[in-house]
Amino acid sequence: MIKSDAVSISVESFPKQLKQSFEEAHLINFPEEFKQVKNILVSGMGGSRFPSYILKELFKQELTLPYALNDDYNLPGFVGPETLVILSSYS
Repeated sequence: MIKSDAVSISVESFPKQLKQSFEEAHLINFPEEFKQVKNILVSGMGGSRFPSYILKELFKQELTLPYALNDDYNLPGFVGPETLVILSSYS
């Protein structure tokens, strides 16, 4: 497969992937202790960080907790027991 073909296939499948991810997200049942979360940190590098940027922008009106992005190997100093840390890696 030629690289440009792979990109075309990826772009064409994006709407289906979005639909599937929204459907699956509605099936998630979060544990009760998640209600104690005071802030959210999404950590990812390279292409793995882009979904967190998209979510932050899409839901900026709905987000009621601080939502930070981290593209480093180390977590920031504010991370503690009441931080929901999401580690994102595509590779």
